[in-house]
Amino acid sequence: MVHAKNKYRIPAFCVLLLIAAVSLQAENRLAVESDFERLRAVIVMSIDESIFKSSEMGSSIHPIFNKGLPPGTIDEHRALLKLLQKAGVKVLQVRDLLQDAVENARKEGALESWVRETYPDQFDRILPHLADVTADAILQRSDSLFYRTGGNGELDPLFLPISSMYWSRDFAMSTPKGIIIGNGQNFGRTLENAIARLMFRYAGALREFPVVFDAAKEGVVLDGGDVIVRDEKTLFVGVGQRSDREAAVLLAKKLGMDVLAVSMPPREKPNGMSRQLLHLDSIFNFVDKDKVVAVPFFLEKAFAGTNPMMKILSGLASETDALKARLPSNSGAGGDSKQLLVTIDAMPGVGWVTQYEAGTGKETPLGLKLVDYARLQGWSVVFAGGDRQGMPELKWVIERAMYELRWQGVNVAQLRPGQVIAYEHNVHTNAALRRAGVQVQTFPGAELAIRNGGPHCLILPLVRRK
Repeated sequence: MVHAKNKYRIPAFCVLLLIAAVSLQAENRLAVESDFERLRAVIVMSIDESIFKSSEMGSSIHPIFNKGLPPGTIDEHRALLKLLQKAGVKVLQVRDLLQDAVENARKEGALESWVRETYPDQFDRILPHLADVTADAILQRSDSLFYRTGGNGELDPLFLPISSMYWSRDFAMSTPKGIIIGNGQNFGRTLENAIARLMFRYAGALREFPVVFDAAKEGVVLDGGDVIVRDEKTLFVGVGQRSDREAAVLLAKKLGMDVLAVSMPPREKPNGMSRQLLHLDSIFNFVDKDKVVAVPFFLEKAFAGTNPMMKILSGLASETDALKARLPSNSGAGGDSKQLLVTIDAMPGVGWVTQYEAGTGKETPLGLKLVDYARLQGWSVVFAGGDRQGMPELKWVIERAMYELRWQGVNVAQLRPGQVIAYEHNVHTNAALRRAGVQVQTFPGAELAIRNGGPHCLILPLVRRK
């Protein structure tokens, strides 16, 4: 007779198997635990010769009349992939993931609805060719659905251009809580977000990565370059330019994580620094658990009203006005000092940190800028351009700090704590990182940098863990 209290007893070996399974799941957790932990798997979109026909088609100027992407970017991107693979990182290609997603969505009868939702104006033209839709067609890597002509003989591509998805960081993000699908400001970027939505729903390799936040469905603008994972409890989010402040509030509520929102240049007042300070990862990144690399001055409260860039731009504005006064009014030369003054006015507002509480979204302005916050945590800071080493301040700011910031010196990709990948041309920032004990691997990226992105922008970290 079995006693009632023993009726449902689990055998000891089953308990051990259960513990082992839980431990294995924890060991192989599919998430980014922190932006500086060891990089295990990434998503990238390699650049190939399709750039000659599709890059920049989203603008009013086609690459046959404009520069598009420089051909050298193909080799530069390949050099990055070699470094990733040498480091043992699993590299997943957008093209492969999308093709798998397309095939699976077609089998499940969901491809048509995705096409209808993503391409409402082109849907009637695409529908007769639905059986021919592939990843290459969507990404404009296939000639067959691109070099089509209409009844009048004009070029009539079936799919809209995907011109910037090689900046893989932006269309989606992996966090300790799951995947965030971004929502870009312009139509071209929202196409990338739609492709990411399809991949994470139907690609077999991504089905274990749950989507926990879809910015479009939440009604907010959000780019991956503005999101940095500190740890399992904390996110940094750049807000105000390429991502909405409300996105930070909703992330705190939906993900149950503390979100530290960092003010970026204001979207409603485009200015000369908007490009250099595009995303948070353009101006700040972790390089180790207690080390960061950052733009100087902009992220420090002490320089809110005395940033040397103010002196530089103010001088340029005065020179611009003086030049225009000496030229005929109809010459069209001389520049615009008003734009420089707008830039100066925007500078003090950059870098302030506001905390949004996990779960509630409660707002607490910290009264600090980001580098101040970093120092308060005991993190050491390396600045773009490296050390002044006796150089006059304005010369150092112009020729090193802001120069290497523009060429993506801060935008490094982390392989593991204390080890990063950087563009080789940012020699002073790279040297400063090495002096700080960070291992820096480099690759040529001058042509990629022209497009205003760096190694951090080029990869979507899928799994980072110890």
